[in-house]
Amino acid sequence: MTRSVDIQGHYLPEAHRRALLDESARQPDFGRLAAVVAGADESSKVRRMDDSRIADMDAARLDVMVISLLPPAASFGTAAEASALAREANDELVEVAARYPGRFLTFASLPMPHVEESLEELERIAKEPLVRGIQVMAKTVDWTSDEARFEPIYRRIAELGLPAVLHPPLEPLPAVYDGWGLGSSFGTMMSTTLNGLRLVFSGMLDRVPDLALVIPHLGGTIPYLTRRMLDLNGQGDAEQPLLHYLRNRIYYDSCSYQPEALRCAVDTVGGDRIMLASDYPFRGELGICVQDIENADLPQATREAILGGTAERWFGA
Repeated sequence: MTRSVDIQGHYLPEAHRRALLDESARQPDFGRLAAVVAGADESSKVRRMDDSRIADMDAARLDVMVISLLPPAASFGTAAEASALAREANDELVEVAARYPGRFLTFASLPMPHVEESLEELERIAKEPLVRGIQVMAKTVDWTSDEARFEPIYRRIAELGLPAVLHPPLEPLPAVYDGWGLGSSFGTMMSTTLNGLRLVFSGMLDRVPDLALVIPHLGGTIPYLTRRMLDLNGQGDAEQPLLHYLRNRIYYDSCSYQPEALRCAVDTVGGDRIMLASDYPFRGELGICVQDIENADLPQATREAILGGTAERWFGA
């Protein structure tokens, strides 16, 4: 039986918590995030890497969890501040993951958009065997992940044999997202959708042909709008039609709340491109992510691929 691998768990290092609080005077959302995870509800589990997290994993029949920073990761502050934060937070991710051998791996974060500093941190942290991917914030304000200046970063990530994993950022959104949780529910999906598509249409995936890209949350809205994009968008600067990249160059994670969405994603991109994800601890009981796949109306081989088979290349050890 393939080991189950959750590729989207989160942990909040103390250095990251302090940096969020320090930045909150300029960006209030950062302070609100730090306050939420310091509370008494389930989200506070993001600060714990202890036997209680292992117990949650065991109850969910989850073998491995890949942990990463919360947004905005290290993508704020001056180049020096972002670099120092990336180093300290990445080191703590590796340290806490090592406490339970065989149970945790990590995605490192870079001080983007600072290119030279990001390359320096990439060289340093990629030497750690528990680092199995690089988390990239799917920014829509100030910069976007497809900018040509980032090509050396993606090229080096690919050379190291690591995937680049888009993640929704924490950034100011237009007022239309205010209220009713629209920013955290809908806005986050749009950020990963836009950045994933920009990486395709800009030709970045052609210029870095060995780069594996992971778009979480079932690819944002991409599977549901693929036909419309094929009809209206053409290929942009990409060498191939959009479906080529969706089915051959991009991976996705399963974190969603709707079985019909999983079915649509499987039908559009293929079940062998999707990997298990929980967004722990922000979705409630950890076992939901496993149950969603086990109970899905999918062939057994597809369920096994999502639960851990596809993830073996990077995350199974």
